[in-house]
Amino acid sequence: MTRREAVPLLAVGLTSIAPVAHAQPSQPRIRVALSETMVRDLNPNDSRAAMRAWADSLARETGFQVSLQTLNQDRDFVARTPDLFEAVRRFLVDAFAITVPEYIQLSQYADPRTIMVDEITLRGGHELIILVHRQRGIPNLAGLKGRQLTIHSSPRTAIVPAWLDSLTAEWAPSGFESFLGAVSYQPKLSKAVLPVFFQQSDACAIERRAFLTMCELNPQLQRDLTILAKSPPMAASMLAFHRQLAVPVRDAFCKALTSLHGTAAGKQALTLFQSGPLVLGDESVLRNAIRIVEVSEKLRARRPRG
Repeated sequence: MTRREAVPLLAVGLTSIAPVAHAQPSQPRIRVALSETMVRDLNPNDSRAAMRAWADSLARETGFQVSLQTLNQDRDFVARTPDLFEAVRRFLVDAFAITVPEYIQLSQYADPRTIMVDEITLRGGHELIILVHRQRGIPNLAGLKGRQLTIHSSPRTAIVPAWLDSLTAEWAPSGFESFLGAVSYQPKLSKAVLPVFFQQSDACAIERRAFLTMCELNPQLQRDLTILAKSPPMAASMLAFHRQLAVPVRDAFCKALTSLHGTAAGKQALTLFQSGPLVLGDESVLRNAIRIVEVSEKLRARRPRG
């Protein structure tokens, strides 16, 4: 089972792939970039089709000129992190779909007053959890020392490494990696959870809502697996806007995005990405996540080098 988690946005950057139907030269233009961290477990063909349909719908219904573009030549609709960062620094993109760790690195260029997130974030946020099997003999965090841990690699779990740093700081000031016996990353949710369920692996770190969705299909998971640790609720990913973007353009685009779920193309994109309606917030919605990342950075800065 896969929990496909990404903000349903178009990758817009430097090199045009295809023009959008119904767009006219006089229409306002918005340049949006999508980080590669947002689409790790999505089918490229499905994603491309949904994005094209969404861009075409947005152009028709709102008057925005949205072109499907990419920041690098060998990827269809996503930007590698270094390419995205460079484009943001040079104001070659107006808006960018990113994870919280990426936002922290780009915060000097982002408008802290205008951030779009899925409605779950404003209703309480996403919680990270560590799961172990009830029969594995791991009663607490200290019991994970020397054990195997699989991290579900997705936009909603991008903060897991920083969270693990704070959880294990008491026993492993040199980093959570030295506390655990082995750490692996798995983009498929089922491949992170099921080995723990079958006691082939010791633990996994995933997003709580994704686990509850799995339990709806297989209630035995909830019976046999237990939550060893849980994070505070937090944001995971967002659409941020460049500080230099004209306010009228930004506000009009945000308004269009909040009605995304009301169009057929929007529903298609939201279904593919398993996202709820997008809502408008500000940097305060990122507070818990930013705090965890900053704690991790301080811990690592104090660690001996070499």
